[in-house]
Amino acid sequence: MTWYANTDYRVPATSVYGSAGPCDSAGYRLRPDSYWSRNLSSARGSGSCNTARFADIAGTYSGTFALPVPYLGSALNDTVGTFWVYYR
Repeated sequence: MTWYANTDYRVPATSVYGSAGPCDSAGYRLRPDSYWSRNLSSARGSGSCNTARFADIAGTYSGTFALPVPYLGSALNDTVGTFWVYYR
């Protein structure tokens, strides 16, 4: 998966990978580091990862998106606490 600090997949960006094989329906759950939790605005999946559920830092809001997603929306932009990326 690639994370972008700006909408519409504009850099800076970073790629993250799971180590347990290709993306399946179980997928991967991740917690971004302090930089990315406060800067994540858009994301692309890789391989078969085509869906992601993002939750805000407070844990009070989440949203599920088909990947790629050019903008996480105002409730999640720059406030991602955890996410689950998987194949649907």
